[in-house]
Amino acid sequence: MPISKAASVSPRACAMNLLERDGRAARDYARESLSPATRRAYRTDADTFIAWCRARGVDALPAEPEIVASFLTH
Repeated sequence: MPISKAASVSPRACAMNLLERDGRAARDYARESLSPATRRAYRTDADTFIAWCRARGVDALPAEPEIVASFLTH
């Protein structure tokens, strides 16, 4: 009796495939929950913060509260 293709997939591989698919769905959902203009604004703001941090020689991520506070006052 031939073994079906489904039977030859390990449970771990099956779980990983499900997690990957669910992860893609979650990213797609999050991406589509914001308008293109909002995503551009977020990207611009993030780029500005990262550049500000680099100019001061500090890490942007993870962002320390004091660094964020200083950025917001500039």
